[in-house]
Amino acid sequence: ALVILVLVVSGHRVGRTRVAEPGLDVGRVAEIQGGRGEWRPALEAYAASLALNDVAAVREAYETMRAEHGFRILDYKVDADAAAPRVCFTFSEPVAARTDFAPFVAVSGATNAAVTAEGAQVCVDGLKHGGSYAFVVRQGLPSSVGEVLLKSADYEVYVRDRAPQVRFTGRNYVLPRTGQAGVPLVSVNAPKLDVEVLRIGDRGLLPSLRSEEFLGQLNGATARTIAAEKGVQVWKGTLDTAKAEVNQEAVTAFPVLQAVGKLEPGLYVMLAQPSGAVASSEGEDGYEAKATQWFVVSDLGLTAFKGRDGVHVFARSLAAATVVPNAEIRLVARNNEVLATRRTDESGHAAFDPGLARGEGGAAPSLVVAQVGDDYGFLDLNLAAFDLTDRGVKGRADAGAIEAYVFPERGVYRSGETVQITAILRDGQGKAVPSLPLTLVVKRPDGVEYRRVSVADQGLG
Repeated sequence: ALVILVLVVSGHRVGRTRVAEPGLDVGRVAEIQGGRGEWRPALEAYAASLALNDVAAVREAYETMRAEHGFRILDYKVDADAAAPRVCFTFSEPVAARTDFAPFVAVSGATNAAVTAEGAQVCVDGLKHGGSYAFVVRQGLPSSVGEVLLKSADYEVYVRDRAPQVRFTGRNYVLPRTGQAGVPLVSVNAPKLDVEVLRIGDRGLLPSLRSEEFLGQLNGATARTIAAEKGVQVWKGTLDTAKAEVNQEAVTAFPVLQAVGKLEPGLYVMLAQPSGAVASSEGEDGYEAKATQWFVVSDLGLTAFKGRDGVHVFARSLAAATVVPNAEIRLVARNNEVLATRRTDESGHAAFDPGLARGEGGAAPSLVVAQVGDDYGFLDLNLAAFDLTDRGVKGRADAGAIEAYVFPERGVYRSGETVQITAILRDGQGKAVPSLPLTLVVKRPDGVEYRRVSVADQGLG
């Protein structure tokens, strides 16, 4: 039968061709796409051509292209620095979903190997550091594009020991002054650590909190900038880590108070790296991230409330949960100016005027700083407030300085009956507000205002 094909390649019309053998022109499309390096569309075009007419020349070109650019293994990666090492094989296309790949991956040397797949990777878990393994990725492993692995592949893999590394346990930056042995560092295969401690002074606290660097991992260049322009280096030295088996984590406490001595007001930054680590081309001031811990050592637990009546700050001891009286509390604006200074009373409470809470722009309150003796702490007012609504204690919205409670004498009326409405006016303390006229607005069920009446106080609000 005579077939007329109109070929379109990448949005361009190639032409109209009369062919006597269906499939030849689709094969020509595959050649064009292959010449452009569009291997997947080319393979699909070849497959469509062969479905129409299995021509030997087209099939040979298809099989050659599929062997070179079809579904295949691209590379493999050994994740040796993880606590549980594994090997992952990366394929050119995503593998088939919801498939058990254990029959397609043979592992020699591991008794508890587990095979998992995600995206274009097939991974083998259950390996050990220092072990040698033989892998066979078998022919027939399925892909998501309808192709299977054409031939098996053999790999000999050695899982090396973990590289020396160090990290801190978390992002918490308020460390208790009492009961704390030090800042914990977690290291692996690192008998010694190079440690550096920087301090950012009290007046540089707010800019540091607003910077992108805060609570992030710093590199050597950033640390030098902080020491030269924003703060000062207060300690630098070497820390011997706790004894641990090879490839196992060791937790070592860095004694901040013993190393630094008296803690001055401000924010501290600790950086650590394994001693003898390979230096970058830029030296110790390079751009490779180091383990970083931002912290302030304090026994002051601060809580702040902001409302129409101002900003209220409560100070308590983190160690004993007792109130902290006579603590100096400073309210700092966004522009880093001190708006006001108060001292906590015998209940650990300090109140700032409502006008300070209503500041806008650079005058808006942004930070609370507390100090009592040599103890120092701060609270960022721009952080998200603690949300208790999911605990059933939200309550109703604040009504303001005056609130009216309006109610009828009953809940159901017939058409034409008279509705008796009572309104009670109270202030924020629940006291009556007398001699203040009210305007009652009645609306229909569709929301349209029906009537508006001004009524005078009949006594006791």
